Amino acid sequence: MSPGIKLAEPPFLSIQGEGQRIGRPTIFIRTYVCNLRCAHCDSKNTWGTGKFGDKTYEYSLESLMEDMKKFSPVKEICLTGGEPMLEGNGTFLNKFMWEMHDRGYEFTIETAATVYNRKILKAPMNLWSISPKYPCQMTGYVNWVNYPVLNDMLLKIKSDKMELKLLISNQRDIDNAKEMLNKLSPDVFTKLIKERIPVIAQPDCESNWTTESYTPELEQNFKTTAKEIPTTDQYMKTLRTVSRLMMDDPLLNQFNLTVLPQLHKLIGVV
Repeated sequence: MSPGIKLAEPPFLSIQGEGQRIGRPTIFIRTYVCNLRCAHCDSKNTWGTGKFGDKTYEYSLESLMEDMKKFSPVKEICLTGGEPMLEGNGTFLNKFMWEMHDRGYEFTIETAATVYNRKILKAPMNLWSISPKYPCQMTGYVNWVNYPVLNDMLLKIKSDKMELKLLISNQRDIDNAKEMLNKLSPDVFTKLIKERIPVIAQPDCESNWTTESYTPELEQNFKTTAKEIPTTDQYMKTLRTVSRLMMDDPLLNQFNLTVLPQLHKLIGVV
């Protein structure tokens, strides 16, 4: 039996709500444990504090591979968390990804790029979705950026295999995102612009955080969130406001900037 991995919940099927693969039916694998403490995290059960129903689910390599069959014919997997790049996940995920890659599966990893895991970096990743947690409404305006790790990952990952996501709720978030971009190494800053790496702005509706609950339930084969979902009018108002602010910004328009909604919040799934 191969070494196992701890997950925050069993793998589940949902719609990818973010980034370049938005809208795709996706199998989500949520690893247990996160090294960050963002104020409006939607997965506080990965913190290991005991306050948010943080039960763990242990899988061997064989049992996790077997579990993927029930989602057939979907072959899109998103590794999320928590923080999947934490050291304890490296050997397992490297092996899992190579095995599933040989079966035709594709992988996205969602990471804050605060920890460096060479074993996962050597795995067959289709998309690195990098979301630095600079001070913004999502983090509670706490700065979690690890610039040495972030710079190194952005330099080493192939340009056609990554995207940089910016969480934006208001002008303050835009200002802080720009400050983060300006603090990247000159080589990384130049690479982002010259190689047209997608920089994806994700407007977030602040009203989405008025009620927080961490006991989601399954409905109609999709995992729906128990948090309050903004109305379409609320979210579209935020989307329009943030889009105008970003498109008018000279610095941000040097990048390959795309403003995309968080689809899962519009349709009420996670």
